[in-house]
Amino acid sequence: MSATTFEHAGYPSVSVIIPTRNRPQSVLGAIATAAEQTLRDLEIIVVIDGPDDATLTAVRGLKDPRIRILPLATNRGAAAARNEGIAVARAEWIALLDDDDQWQPEKLATQVERAQGLASRFPVIACRMLCRTSGGASIAPRRLPHPGEPVSEYLFSRRSLFRDEGGVQSSMLLARRELFLRVAFREDLRRHHEADWILRAAQVPGFQFEVVDRILGVWRTDAPQSRISETGGWEYSLEWLRGNRLNVTRRAYAAFVLVAVAALAARERAWPALSTLLREAREHGDPLPIHYVLFVAMWLIPRRARGAIRFALLNRSERVPRVLVVGQTPPPYHGQAVAIQNTLKGSFTGVEMFHVRLHFSKAIDEIGRVSIRKIFHVPAVLLRIAASRIRHGLDVLYYVPAGPDRVAIWRDFLILIPARPLFRSTVFHFHASGLSTAYSGLTAVERLLFRVAYFNPAAAIRLAPETEPDGTFVRARSEFIIPNGIEDQHTRVSIEGRRGRVVPHLLWVSNLIESKGIFVLLDACAILNARKVPFELDIVGGQSSQAVDDRIAVRINELGANRVRLCGPLTGDAKWNAFANADVFCLPTYYEREGMPLVVLEAMQFDLPVVATRWRGIPAMVEDGRTGFLVPVRDAVATADSIEKLLKDVDLRRAFGSAGRAAFERDFTLRAFTARLEQALLSVTS
Repeated sequence: MSATTFEHAGYPSVSVIIPTRNRPQSVLGAIATAAEQTLRDLEIIVVIDGPDDATLTAVRGLKDPRIRILPLATNRGAAAARNEGIAVARAEWIALLDDDDQWQPEKLATQVERAQGLASRFPVIACRMLCRTSGGASIAPRRLPHPGEPVSEYLFSRRSLFRDEGGVQSSMLLARRELFLRVAFREDLRRHHEADWILRAAQVPGFQFEVVDRILGVWRTDAPQSRISETGGWEYSLEWLRGNRLNVTRRAYAAFVLVAVAALAARERAWPALSTLLREAREHGDPLPIHYVLFVAMWLIPRRARGAIRFALLNRSERVPRVLVVGQTPPPYHGQAVAIQNTLKGSFTGVEMFHVRLHFSKAIDEIGRVSIRKIFHVPAVLLRIAASRIRHGLDVLYYVPAGPDRVAIWRDFLILIPARPLFRSTVFHFHASGLSTAYSGLTAVERLLFRVAYFNPAAAIRLAPETEPDGTFVRARSEFIIPNGIEDQHTRVSIEGRRGRVVPHLLWVSNLIESKGIFVLLDACAILNARKVPFELDIVGGQSSQAVDDRIAVRINELGANRVRLCGPLTGDAKWNAFANADVFCLPTYYEREGMPLVVLEAMQFDLPVVATRWRGIPAMVEDGRTGFLVPVRDAVATADSIEKLLKDVDLRRAFGSAGRAAFERDFTLRAFTARLEQALLSVTS
């Protein structure tokens, strides 16, 4: 047994231990949240608990040199996996992370700072997390330890129906490696791993337990697959507690018996346990009256009903705000739909997101057109919005309005006018810019409907200062500038194919709409052709109309089919390979609804220099002369000049590409976007 390691100079400050088995997609998400910590000086040890080729292959595909892989020969369970990871760790501090949980970027930095500020030899630092269950999301633990409170009473002595009143979970914990080596996880346990470890660690001189009063992660208890850790019945839990009798107070002992063990016995319908547990609690513990009340509740109220009651009783400070996202996700693939999809992928810790999908257009060429099917889709959408509002107790309507298009504006009228009164607050996210410019061209009746549908939202979100001031126009009470962010796909494909190539490749990615600049680019290519500048062009995108497609075909024929390839729409790895194989990305757009085109960010993440127009939110992404060149709209000569500079200078391409990649990592990741959006939504609901 040995860890597969990557070169990493020196010793890290924190070793992150992630045990996993047969969940490659989940563990990649956990690894990503560890890798994106603001505390960069860390190593990530992925312990694969037994033979698991899929997970091994997935993790080996990651390029982060801080990742170490420790495959175990046999399946030994979560405790053994953690112990093995801790044994090979090199850092002073150990942080545990389950493979289906996620952290906020500042989690480790916050905990290390707290730990280093304490005088005790063995601080154990936990934090609050967003606990996601099938019934909803809430903050766990609900309270912090009281001064001087024994750790066993904090863990077990509940005084309400709420399961997570106090407590710990492995993904919350950070402690010194020395303490984990002194007090290893018991590999013979089937459950109670974290509580057992805390109770035994508390007996070590110098132990101090604290909980950071911030939500620093997401704890998922609704995953369809079970975790590595196993379970056990009520008798098992009772025997475990008896084995820890010296490590808990009498009050904690009674509380655990009458609440935690009783809940398991009731679930198993083990009626003889009633008298056994009551006798156990009285003989070896000091139960409070509330413990007897909870004992009765465990037997009389079904588990699901208890969960529903718990969530219903949570006040707004104890549960996270619930937001309904109303908008289209792919297909078809276009910037706004992909942006909404990215929003729903975000790892939010302070808000809970729900979605009602709009599906007015099945293909790109249907966008902006009226049809009978679209008209009948409106009442179906409204019914789903109302049902979601009632079923989930939603607080905020998050809506992505139309751009300056009359048909889409009428769609918004039909949805927003009946839907907005159902919610406490409405937030507009203007991915399509320019709604305000359409107002002057509307009829008097349309202007009235416009004001009813759009005016006075709680907040408006724009993508960049350069986009149209749509939020100000609709009189939003608050306005936020939040640039787009996307998932980093950089490690999925290799960019080495572009090295040493004789003929450089241009890339254009967007739907084939004239105002996206496709003919400007083709005109620029004709100029480059006349200048005898060698290049090849790949055009990636879906059709918009037959007339545009015919014109493109004519222009490609003029340039030469050996120079220009029409690739059609690409998704997934095929799309990422197109970026990875290109040398320069070009998008001379002047699209009427343009906000902050995601394809520019996709190019930047793959170290590509960008040639684009000084239009709407593009200058907020592309720094002219550093990450690319910005040109005037509809200017084929300026576009050709900028492309030519990059095609002829490999070093300039690499410098611009590296600077663009750095800007992407700093400002435009999905995690950065999620954090900014969450703060905006929390400010609306606070």
